[in-house]
Amino acid sequence: MQQGTAHSPVDNETYDLLQTLTSKLEAIETYQRYEQDAQGQAKQLIQEIAAQDRQHAERLVALLRDRLGNPGGTSSTG
Repeated sequence: MQQGTAHSPVDNETYDLLQTLTSKLEAIETYQRYEQDAQGQAKQLIQEIAAQDRQHAERLVALLRDRLGNPGGTSSTG
């Protein structure tokens, strides 16, 4: 793994993973608002998309914990 530049404590790939996680978490929050307005098939689709993004976010958290060496990092998502 390549070390961060003099200006960044993390390497580029780790930064990208952190940004991806941030985007997923923001999307999940937004879907909750959309779900309140939706009905029927639209509501079901938004729920499915949110569930997939939650799974992706959980995978990102696990990968980042491994990369960053969190010794006590038990997964407590939900």
